[in-house]
Amino acid sequence: MEGLNFAISDAVHSEWISHNMDNIIRVLRIFYLASGLKINIHKSNVYGIGVSAKEVRSMANNMGFVSGSFPFVYLRLPVGCNMNLTSNWKLLIDRMHSNPNVLWVKVVKSLHASEGGFDQNGCKSNGIWAKIVSSSNHFHSRGIPPVDYLCFCASCGTLIRFWKDTWIGSSPLYLRYDRLFRLEQDKDYPIIDRIHNGQWSWNWTQNDLGVRNSAYLRDLLIEILAYGP
Repeated sequence: MEGLNFAISDAVHSEWISHNMDNIIRVLRIFYLASGLKINIHKSNVYGIGVSAKEVRSMANNMGFVSGSFPFVYLRLPVGCNMNLTSNWKLLIDRMHSNPNVLWVKVVKSLHASEGGFDQNGCKSNGIWAKIVSSSNHFHSRGIPPVDYLCFCASCGTLIRFWKDTWIGSSPLYLRYDRLFRLEQDKDYPIIDRIHNGQWSWNWTQNDLGVRNSAYLRDLLIEILAYGP
């Protein structure tokens, strides 16, 4: 198995620390005997909170652990950083970039539908993600920032859904062209799959759109043309 991280604090006396660390080693030993899973002591670290580096090194050496210092990264997340600094959020922001194929995105969508709760309908269950969505929607409702300030940059169009994501104007196309959206068979297709041989391609439920829907389609194409480079 991988190693563990322990923190010791100046809130307790050294004798108490030593005693409890001995107990932790015993618990790990019992865990190994019961499960067959052994902690890698040499990959385990001891960190000190309000404790001198010398004391941390001494404790780590006595236990066979490695002494560590703050800040550090654990499970690709920063620990012990000053989160009042914008730069320390970069690692988290980079990890949250929306790749629909990563595990956390699939889990969120399975629990809270394809929009993850950001479609103003909220989340289907409680938890940390529900609180994040609730806070975001609360700020948007007060115009911090206004929802129409946020949109996708289409770029190659491989990850952005033509109808459901906001990439033209201040709202998704399915809201402004709802009649066309109802006739669409592939409502979740990305932009890239709407283009074939340099031309826009459609998959309607009926061959004849009629006069009114054809006019809507012309308006849609004009809006897309105006958006393009």
